[in-house]
Amino acid sequence: MSIICLSEDAQDALKHYIRLKGHQIVEIKRTTAVYEAVSAHSDLYLCRIKNERILSPEQNAKIGSMLRARGISYTIGSPLKGSRYPDNIAYNAAWAGSYLIHNLKYTDPAILKKTEELGLETVHVKQGYTKCSLVVVDEQFTVSLAVPPEGLMTKSSSMGISPLTLILRRLQHL
Repeated sequence: MSIICLSEDAQDALKHYIRLKGHQIVEIKRTTAVYEAVSAHSDLYLCRIKNERILSPEQNAKIGSMLRARGISYTIGSPLKGSRYPDNIAYNAAWAGSYLIHNLKYTDPAILKKTEELGLETVHVKQGYTKCSLVVVDEQFTVSLAVPPEGLMTKSSSMGISPLTLILRRLQHL
């Protein structure tokens, strides 16, 4: 059974489905560290690299005991620098196989340290909300949601990762 960290704002139907599939949910709680619309967004507070997790102090105070009770160990990173971009992106890095992809100017130092300890290669991109822009399917494929920033497409291709682009189009009813 796996543990899924999910916004407390997620729809009940999604939570029910995840539990039906045998997973446990740890709900990411709202904080005042970031602006209200994304205040319970897991990628702003938590970064997973392999079996390691780096958690912001803001979420540690809210969910740390739940993670420990489920046997999940983690490292506590630094507090977020501010509520708006780019001060809120320190944990929004994407792990894909042997790479950590992020705007490295803003990556939390604990994430960079863990990346080095695990022998992963860092890939700098301009996109700060990196994890929000990508879905990692496996070690070879990165699926970009919406229209991806060109830099992410170029970087993932140069790393030997095949970006499968899903372009979402608005349907207009005539």
